[in-house]
Amino acid sequence: MEGGRRWEAMPADCLVDVFRRLGLHDLTLSVPFVCRCWRRASLDPGCWRRLDFRSLDFMPWSHFSMSFTSRYRLSSLSFSAFMRFVVARSRGSAAELLFPLSLGASIQDLTFVSIKCPRLKRLALPNNYMLEDDLRIPELVGRWRDLEQLEMETKPSSFLETIAVIGRSCSRFGRLKVRGLIGKEDAKAIVDCLPNLSHLELSKSYLTKQELLVIINGCRRLERLTVKDCLGLQVDDEVVRPASRINCFEHEGSKLLDDYGYETDESEQQSGFFYWVLASDDALWSNLFKERWGGDCAAFYAPTDPKSWKDVYIVQHRCDRFGLGLRIITEGNDYYLIHQDCSGKELMPSQKRVHVK
Repeated sequence: MEGGRRWEAMPADCLVDVFRRLGLHDLTLSVPFVCRCWRRASLDPGCWRRLDFRSLDFMPWSHFSMSFTSRYRLSSLSFSAFMRFVVARSRGSAAELLFPLSLGASIQDLTFVSIKCPRLKRLALPNNYMLEDDLRIPELVGRWRDLEQLEMETKPSSFLETIAVIGRSCSRFGRLKVRGLIGKEDAKAIVDCLPNLSHLELSKSYLTKQELLVIINGCRRLERLTVKDCLGLQVDDEVVRPASRINCFEHEGSKLLDDYGYETDESEQQSGFFYWVLASDDALWSNLFKERWGGDCAAFYAPTDPKSWKDVYIVQHRCDRFGLGLRIITEGNDYYLIHQDCSGKELMPSQKRVHVK
């Protein structure tokens, strides 16, 4: 506007204060290409303190990937390459880093970040590490002495060790988010290792009232506790009374029974065996399939006879929800359900495989 202030004439510190509020998409594809002074300001490490990769799509055909490769004249784009690009611009000042949930991130990326981003206060991990990588999480997380918040969409097999390391190494730690089977040992470890937690989120986990009470009674400094949509949990007066001292206690959607009317106990979850739901009525099965999963499972497994696969879908769905590795294998013309760890090692003896077809 004529006679008005020009954005490009703003002091650099003011531009940095504006740009630090933007996401990585704008910082890499928009701001640097407006004018030279905006580009210079965007290179300030203060603009790169929050590295949130979860809003970006790194698939080759995505708008973001195609735009980035075009702007920077690249033949292709991977998450690892992009992560190193923005981490370099942060120059060690990054305070928050959120890995994408399931695409592209590796344990090598986490190792790189532990070296190049030593001042992290918030870390959100991906949910697709292999078992041998999963076991390295405690070592790497322990490098961030200033860590205050950790988010894990899937509980790693090294959860107990991770919590212990945080308790020893991260004196300012106060916020934890994790999803999975929260057993007796897990609840006790949270209380023993992280007694000063202020925020804890266990939503969409398998959690019983006994374990929840251990946490409520042991973590006396909790200000916010979220256990929404948990299975194995019915919040009654026995829970509400001690939880009343917590400023915010959210438990909507939690229930004892699963979607099919069966109560599931902890030993069942730990072993990977589940009650089977066999819908004898084809119409009922069809409706269940459409309501729960749409067409994704059918497209992925491409069953030739859906009626004989209904138990596969249900058990697969429930295992995935609780982070258990149920997979389908074939031997000749036979199909079997097997229970695997994250590295693909079969956990159940072959004689206990479930014959599906």
